Amino acid sequence: MDITQKSKVYVTNLLTKCLPEKFSFHNLDHTQEVVNAVKTISKQYSLNDDEMEILMVSAWFHDTGFIHFYENHEMESMFIAQSTLQDWGYDASKTQKILDCISATRFPNQPTSLPAEILCDADFYHLSQPDYWGKNALLRKERSFHLGLAISEQKWYAENLDFLKEHQYFTQFGKESLELEKRKHFVENIFILETLEVNEAP
Repeated sequence: MDITQKSKVYVTNLLTKCLPEKFSFHNLDHTQEVVNAVKTISKQYSLNDDEMEILMVSAWFHDTGFIHFYENHEMESMFIAQSTLQDWGYDASKTQKILDCISATRFPNQPTSLPAEILCDADFYHLSQPDYWGKNALLRKERSFHLGLAISEQKWYAENLDFLKEHQYFTQFGKESLELEKRKHFVENIFILETLEVNEAP
């Protein structure tokens, strides 16, 4: 079993057994979607075998920290990845590159390599997809649970609009293909927020 397959099996078992059901967005489905997005985006680039391996392992481990912490989960994801890969006797220099990729997924993203850029774009791939609003509703539900309070529609869409303004894709593929579709959701968000403000006006 190669390291990518080993990571898939390990993380799948970890998230299935240890992640609370209240994680309606950041769950195994999301991790699998990020892995698939990595495959899609990486096809646009000539990555060597080591870069692809680093990228795939990073994608599998990038959200494992949620089993312990909600905020600042990236640091815990890095710890889990590092300790697990060390136990497996994985190459130390490759492990550091994996940790760098996972660290880059902390928002606002600051990737310093092409694999890290690809992982960051894959992590927010859903912003450009047709099921964006469904994913958005799952994230709102998850955030409400972990904050311990209901988030009003106006507050949610206002925060969502701010996030869409700040977010950026890093790869050329992301800038040319994903950004265009994301902009449609940005405009839809403005319309929803304006409608809510009109309805709440005296």
